[in-house]
Amino acid sequence: MKSLFVSLMCFALLSPSVLADEKPIKLTTGLWEGISDQVGMNYNILDVKDDGQHAFYIAKMASAMRYIKRIPFTNSDITCTSAECTLSLNDPRKTNEKYKIIISPHLTNSFKVLSIISVDEKPTLTETYQLDKKEGNSTTREFMKRYGPTIQALDKYTQKGLYGFWVGTYNDGTQKQMVVLNAQPNQRSEFVFMLNGGSNATIETYFKDSDIATSNTFTRISTSHKTFANQIILHQQNKNIIIGHMYSYHKGQVLQTATFELYRVKR
Repeated sequence: MKSLFVSLMCFALLSPSVLADEKPIKLTTGLWEGISDQVGMNYNILDVKDDGQHAFYIAKMASAMRYIKRIPFTNSDITCTSAECTLSLNDPRKTNEKYKIIISPHLTNSFKVLSIISVDEKPTLTETYQLDKKEGNSTTREFMKRYGPTIQALDKYTQKGLYGFWVGTYNDGTQKQMVVLNAQPNQRSEFVFMLNGGSNATIETYFKDSDIATSNTFTRISTSHKTFANQIILHQQNKNIIIGHMYSYHKGQVLQTATFELYRVKR
C-alpha cells in the first residue's frame, strides 16, 4: 500500500513537467484534400503556405468544380495544442458565416477533421472527413484539366438515361473519393476513379454500348479493366441521380466492392 502511495505521489509530481514538455503540433506546408464522410458533394482543400497566407477551398463537385469558395486565413487564425490544431475562419463574402475546423494528425500524410459551420453564431452543419497530403496539383485542378473541354461542350452531349457526364463520390468503406462516369452513345465511355492525395493518380476502365445491359430496375455494365470495376450495377433514382455498386473481379474472385453516388452535370 505504501509503495502504491509513493508511486501515485511521484506521478503527481512528474505529470506537470511531462505535460510542460509536450509541444504544440504544427501544420506543415502543402496541399491537403478530402471529401466529407457524411453529407454533401464538396471537395475540401487546405492550402498551407510558407509565407503564412493560407487558404481553405470548398469545391462543388455536382457543378463539376465550376463553383469554388475560397476562404483566406493567416497564422493568427490557427491555434494548436499537442494533439490538434483549430482553424477559426470567416467567409469574407458572408460575414455571418464562420468555420471552426479542428485538425488532428492521422497516419503519416493525413489529417482527421471535424468541421463546424455556424451562421449568426448558431451551428448549422457538422461534418467529419480525412484530408490527405497532395503532391503536385490538387485533384480538382487535375479534374478541370482533364474534363474542361468536355464541360464546355456539354450542350452537344446526349443527356438522356445513362448517357451524359456524371460526377460523384465513391466509398469503399474507408473514405470517400471522387468518381466520374462519362457515357456517350456510339463512343468509348469511361468510369474513372480519382484518388485523394498522393500523386495525380487515377484508375480508369472503359465500356461501349454493347457492354450495357438494361432491365426494368437496374443497368449492368461490363467494363474492360482486368481487376478494377469490371462489373458495375446502376440504379437511376431520377434523371439526374444514379446510385451504384461496383465489383472488381479477378479469376472469379471478388477483389473489391464499393458504392457510389453520381450527379448529372449540366451546361
